[in-house]
Amino acid sequence: MNMKRFPLILLFTLLCSCGIETFQPVISLAPPLGLKATSTNKQILLEFWGLNSEEYFSGYYIYIYVNQEELLTKGFVVPDNEGYTNRPTIRANPTTEMTKFSKWVSYYTNSISAGPLQEGQTYFFVVKAYSDQYNAYGDPSNIADVVYHTND
Repeated sequence: MNMKRFPLILLFTLLCSCGIETFQPVISLAPPLGLKATSTNKQILLEFWGLNSEEYFSGYYIYIYVNQEELLTKGFVVPDNEGYTNRPTIRANPTTEMTKFSKWVSYYTNSISAGPLQEGQTYFFVVKAYSDQYNAYGDPSNIADVVYHTND
């Protein structure tokens, strides 16, 4: 073999084996808008608006925590209507229409247990759009807080 070709063949082999054969698509999910939390009827009502027309959009994860500064890093998933936290809190299909979503929260859950909401406790909430297909989250909504009262 001609020794002058060896570096060229080696470079070609390295470039072909570096794993850039396919490109990952850019995943972008619109954040939910106008999240608000209201303590009423011994529950907390969460309401927000969503407009996610992305074909890979699956729904919204809602997070709860008692500390605003740690909500985005330590917040717990609010369970869906069947009590699961390993899937979006609210399942939704892609839409080109601005849609209002709501979720009632009646208990506080963490990774270990669930318990009743505590009288006088401030709870913080945030929502993120989610894609099952890419296991990707959109930017967070605004943070909403509410002081829970049982006599509302």
